[in-house]
Amino acid sequence: MPHTGLIEADLSPGDEALLRVKLHVQSGWDRLEKGEIADAIAVFYDAFVSAMWRYFISDELRTSLVIYEEDDLAEDRSLFEILKRTGIIDVSFTKTDFDYFSDLLDDVLDDRSVHLDVNTFQDKFENVMHQLGALPH
Repeated sequence: MPHTGLIEADLSPGDEALLRVKLHVQSGWDRLEKGEIADAIAVFYDAFVSAMWRYFISDELRTSLVIYEEDDLAEDRSLFEILKRTGIIDVSFTKTDFDYFSDLLDDVLDDRSVHLDVNTFQDKFENVMHQLGALPH
């Protein structure tokens, strides 16, 4: 993993998650530049999920969440829906965008070829990561 040995043990859970996200994002861009599309997609997805999880493990961020009893916090889609419902992720990153990203990961994990429009992907990915507070504006 790109974060092994790089994260200090005394960080708060939220700060640890944020650092993990930033390390994965940098690793993703590095892999994409090398043409390692499948690895890049997997690393970007991990960064995205880690950025969403940061809201659930950080005391100061969790207080704003609207969580219902039927929400399954073990599911990435539920995390996404909670963050959409709460307004942390706005209308510029849609359920369709989430599905596309999730489907890309499924294709990669199933060794199916993927076509990635890097510019569109980068715009959508960076936008949602800014909304999640994981990348600076």
